[in-house]
Amino acid sequence: MIDYQEQRYEKILMGFKDTKEFNLQEAILIAMCHYNLYRYSEGLLFIETALQKYSESLDLLTIKACLLCESGIDEKSDIKIIMAKDIFTTLLNMEKSYVNYYNLGNAWSALFD
Repeated sequence: MIDYQEQRYEKILMGFKDTKEFNLQEAILIAMCHYNLYRYSEGLLFIETALQKYSESLDLLTIKACLLCESGIDEKSDIKIIMAKDIFTTLLNMEKSYVNYYNLGNAWSALFD
């Protein structure tokens, strides 16, 4: 956890380089490292694998939507942003939280830039 707090994302990812098994907390950590390093495509590939194992995780689903949104913004891909928006809408319908409103607003903003 200290490595994450000190933003040593590369070091964390290297520690999981050859790992095929990971628990939910490790999956979230790995996905967030990809996100923080702006490696959206790698993060999305990892998230798909993680969601196969932890399909009920709202945290992983949120990170997937964030990765899709940021990737869509970088690539100017409305399709990815719309996919993110749809996930954020689903999450917001499940839980009315500031984070879900913020993320949905971010996706809507990106569609109109």
